[in-house]
Amino acid sequence: MMCIDRSVEDFGAEMKNRRGILLFGAQASKFFGYEINDVSGLIIKPELLPEDVIVVVAPHPGVLKHTTVGEMRLALKIFKEAVW
Repeated sequence: MMCIDRSVEDFGAEMKNRRGILLFGAQASKFFGYEINDVSGLIIKPELLPEDVIVVVAPHPGVLKHTTVGEMRLALKIFKEAVW
C-alpha cells in the first residue's frame, strides 16, 4: 500500500461525522485540485467529499512568518461562520 493511499484512508475515516474541514497549505488544496492562491479563505466543494461537508482553505501557518496574517484571519472567520 502506498503512503498516499494510507493517508486518503485515514482522511476518510476522520471525516465521519464531521461538519467541516479547515485545510492548511498548498499541498492540501492541490490534493483536491485547487491552487492555494485561488481558494485561500474560500469555501470549496471537492468532489471526493459529501456535499454537506464544509471545506475552507487556509494558507500554511509557516508562511505567516513572512507575510501578513490577513488571509489566515479571513479563512478562520469564514470557517467559523460556516460551521457554527
